[in-house]
Amino acid sequence: MNRELKFRGWDEFEKKWAICKIFLDGENGVDKNLQIKSYDDFVVIEQYTGLKDKNGVEIYEGDIVQNFHDRTIEVIEWNYDGHFCLCSEKHPSGYGTSDAWATMVSVIGNNHENPELLE
Repeated sequence: MNRELKFRGWDEFEKKWAICKIFLDGENGVDKNLQIKSYDDFVVIEQYTGLKDKNGVEIYEGDIVQNFHDRTIEVIEWNYDGHFCLCSEKHPSGYGTSDAWATMVSVIGNNHENPELLE
């Protein structure tokens, strides 16, 4: 299954979303150890998961979502084994995302602008 590759950048210095240039570290953009990097060390690059929440909002790495089934608040993270996962106090090691899961959550913020939602 193919999915659209989209990214966003958070400027840690300016504390705002940034237009950023990224480059793929690999020959012709193809490398099994692909690294996504920014030209600016202070810009955090976050990737689109390919999923939309129940309201049609795109879900990105770093987004904070609320599950309406059990009211759990979780953050989207990139897992070491190459998958997006959800992490929360209830699930500190995370668990996978899916199309079915996405229809039960709503993006309520992100870990840059709304860190208090994770407290």
